[in-house]
Amino acid sequence: MLNSVKNSIGMIRNKKLTHFTLLLLQAILIYSCSNVKRFQYEINLAPRVELPKTAKSIGLINRSIPNENIKKADKLEEILSQEGFGIDKKASNTSIYEMSNHFARNNFDCKLIDSTLYKSTALSQRPEALTWEKVNEICTKNKVDLLMVLEFFDTESSFTHSATPSVTTLPGGSTINTLKYTINVNTKMDGFWRIYDPNTKKIIDEYTVTDNVSSSGTGQSILAAYLAIKNREAEVLNRSRIISQEYAKELFTRKVMNAEYYYCKGSNKLIKASRMVNTKNITEANEVWKNEDSENKKIKGRALYNQALAQDSFENTDSAIVLARKSYEEYGEKRGMRLANSIQRRTPKKTNNVPSL
Repeated sequence: MLNSVKNSIGMIRNKKLTHFTLLLLQAILIYSCSNVKRFQYEINLAPRVELPKTAKSIGLINRSIPNENIKKADKLEEILSQEGFGIDKKASNTSIYEMSNHFARNNFDCKLIDSTLYKSTALSQRPEALTWEKVNEICTKNKVDLLMVLEFFDTESSFTHSATPSVTTLPGGSTINTLKYTINVNTKMDGFWRIYDPNTKKIIDEYTVTDNVSSSGTGQSILAAYLAIKNREAEVLNRSRIISQEYAKELFTRKVMNAEYYYCKGSNKLIKASRMVNTKNITEANEVWKNEDSENKKIKGRALYNQALAQDSFENTDSAIVLARKSYEEYGEKRGMRLANSIQRRTPKKTNNVPSL
């Protein structure tokens, strides 16, 4: 009876192993027979807004006023509010400095303007914009072309706590049953930016930044657990720097890695060009794709699509769109349609009026 059970278990294991092996072989076979391979290259992402080309200098102001109301229900909430007031001031200043540094790296002359003169009295996340009379006055006085304002910045902290049984050893060596408290603090960050252009009297951009920082600590009481939290302020300041940096990057053209699939099989020329792509020789691969002379429409469409990818990698986005469209419109290559639409979405100002062939 025992041997019979062992044999049954062995058969089941063998079947599972065989099934797994078949799936693995199938995956390898599909990959090896695939008509496409990944092609990675850098692309330029257009800025979210268009800054005036004549603008060479920018003034930065922190109008945010931290909320000083610390009348809370209990001691811990009061401590959180008191600390939050100080963190708000430091975090908003960190945001301003990071924004200034990024504009400076993009060849702007940056000036930090005395924020105490232009404080916003509103606690709303979208306070009223500065009047154009005030914007013009500030820009003229400080000799700057644009004005970037952190209109609002606030942190709001909430906490949860739990208790678990613990054993504490007394000085004499005896032990007593106690509770170990764990507290989790979530700090929500909200900020709101505006960019003013005094020449056109237009607000170039309005942008909200948000993030959360979670911290935790343990102790013999809720207050002790909170006091055990390490680096909460440093984490909030670091996140305020990062979210400001992320917004700042969107204001300028930036390079990112892009990955697409290209056709590597279907004709001798596609196979040959694929070997060139493997050695990063995209220029020669593109010439091979251009000379694809197959009468097969599918192969012609693939070659055109591959050319579109090459042109995109060369930063010739207009040509890339034309080729990608042609591969879809004349030969039904669906990847061409997706590529053309993708390029247009990331470079809207440059490629809105690209004609089809």
